[in-house]
Amino acid sequence: GGGANKQHVATKNTAKLDRETEELKHETVPLDLGKLIQQGRATKNMSQKDLAT
Repeated sequence: GGGANKQHVATKNTAKLDRETEELKHETVPLDLGKLIQQGRATKNMSQKDLAT
């Protein structure tokens, strides 16, 4: 019965993760560009969802 606890299987990867120093961030748009997009949407009566689809 019962499922085995697999929480500790990944311990061999922790040293590799510790050596990983690259910062993982996605690119963000400047605040003023975000505001321009927002204003453009407003003039066309589009929601964020409309813009995304």
